[in-house]
Amino acid sequence: MAQNLATKTRVLEAQVRFVHQPFLRPLHLSTGDITELTEAIAEVRVLVNGREQRGRGSIYLSDLWAWPHPTLLHDARDAYLRTLCETLSADLASLCGGEEAHPLELGLRLHDAVLKLPTPGEPPPLARALCASPFDAAIH
Repeated sequence: MAQNLATKTRVLEAQVRFVHQPFLRPLHLSTGDITELTEAIAEVRVLVNGREQRGRGSIYLSDLWAWPHPTLLHDARDAYLRTLCETLSADLASLCGGEEAHPLELGLRLHDAVLKLPTPGEPPPLARALCASPFDAAIH
């Protein structure tokens, strides 16, 4: 008899915190030099096949890479990205569909939802996906 190996995961709650990360040496990109970034660290509490678990994920909020903009300063873009991460954290369960599913399905739902969210400053899809990625990693 075949065993059902499908992992059923339900998002219970999420948190995000931010850590300032200065670079030892600047990273040179065509859009400018990066000397410091904000690291977004997500923690997600999930129920996996009836057992509670915690996952963590993180990413640097690299606005020069994910959201190059000719007039918005780094500090403004960084603030927008932090706000978006906080929005995702506060509503992660519903953004993932509000029901249990395989972690890959939850990640796809999150990706679709983050692209549809009304956000201040209208960051592009890459910047929105950047903000969702530590939560997706934490779910896995």
